Amino acid sequence: MAQLTARFLCEMERVLDVYMRPYDEQNPVLWFDEQPCFLIGDKLAPVPMEPGKVARQDSEYERFGSAVVLLAIEPLTGRRFVKVCARRTAEEYTEFMQELERAYPQVARITIIQDNLNTHHGSSFYKWLPPEAAHRLVNRFEWIYTPKHASWLNMAELEFSALQRQCLKRRIPTLLST
Repeated sequence: MAQLTARFLCEMERVLDVYMRPYDEQNPVLWFDEQPCFLIGDKLAPVPMEPGKVARQDSEYERFGSAVVLLAIEPLTGRRFVKVCARRTAEEYTEFMQELERAYPQVARITIIQDNLNTHHGSSFYKWLPPEAAHRLVNRFEWIYTPKHASWLNMAELEFSALQRQCLKRRIPTLLST
């Protein structure tokens, strides 16, 4: 147990050390996370709000599958990157990291704080990119992993909380906007 606690503390301190870094435009620090979302539609059309009456929605719904929201934030500048995908695989992770890299063409290295999910590492790049491109992309990132059961250290969780309250808690039937 003491060994597990020491590892947890070491990983947590590493994340906190990154939090304490002063802003460096040549090494931006981004927090990354992803959240699954169910695509749910109404079986019956909702009754819209009218003066003196609240909107009404039937409790029955129809499931249309699922999606995943990929999100990265750079809190020290306010930049946000969001992508909605049909799946959560190494391919989507690789594409999102390529988009982040393109957003920072002049920087030396991009630090990413994220959880240690099975697709959240540089080897995912090698599954979808030629070896030279994957190697170049791996060298553009520094990965800092939050300890297991400590996703609360990831500021992207706060963004998802706000996104959930403002948007994702309602019924969304498709990936396409209407």
